[in-house]
Amino acid sequence: MEFPDGEVRWDMWTGFVVERNSEWIVVTTGHAPAGMKEAQDKHGAKIIRFGLWEFGDKFSMTEVPDLTVIPHEHIGGHLFKDGIDIGWIVLSELPRRNLEACGVEPISDTNIAKSKPSVDHLFVAGIIKEGIIPGKSRNRFGQPLDTLAFAPVVAPLKDLGVDETHKTKRLAYEVLLDGLRYAGKPIESVVGMSGGPIIGLKYFPDGPAFIVLGIQSHWVPQKRKLLACPAGPLLDAVYADIDKALAVEE
Repeated sequence: MEFPDGEVRWDMWTGFVVERNSEWIVVTTGHAPAGMKEAQDKHGAKIIRFGLWEFGDKFSMTEVPDLTVIPHEHIGGHLFKDGIDIGWIVLSELPRRNLEACGVEPISDTNIAKSKPSVDHLFVAGIIKEGIIPGKSRNRFGQPLDTLAFAPVVAPLKDLGVDETHKTKRLAYEVLLDGLRYAGKPIESVVGMSGGPIIGLKYFPDGPAFIVLGIQSHWVPQKRKLLACPAGPLLDAVYADIDKALAVEE
């Protein structure tokens, strides 16, 4: 974003892909796009790359170029109010195929928790801002590009129960950062992981299974505590919104 005084700011956040009824849906935080809209409305900021969404996958372990450009005309939205914090966008065919070529596999809707299950281990996955490395590159036409390299982080969690600060109750966890390192340095923060999935792992006789419990929303650094919105109930509401939008398109 570019502000009236000439200052340019960028932001990034984490997201994940859910498949439901053959549709691929990118799920992320709601407070980041809400903050961008506030910067536009209250501070006169301009979105420099307005009309494009750009993102890359960093968990697929592939050498295929992973930049996907999504046209601004899309079915999506965001909510950030009373503890509700979610953003979403339905992928059209081209960006979906691009992600598939990069080895991205969506999380099935059957792996989204509708209630809080018993699990053996808990994790949050995403990208941390302190792990971003700026650089320079050129596109295929030789034009210079500013680049950012990201590294994925998976941090273990301790269940702290339910936070009732807001009207909508959120899940509370302690982030167990001790021993976690990036580029040889201890990780001190999970800023940038907003929108990332809270994953529960359960062991069964025939092998482990995972389920997504929540969407990372808020970080309290002094307590190494994060708050997450329950994924199942929020996504059910998002699905209803998507079904209405798709019906209108038809």
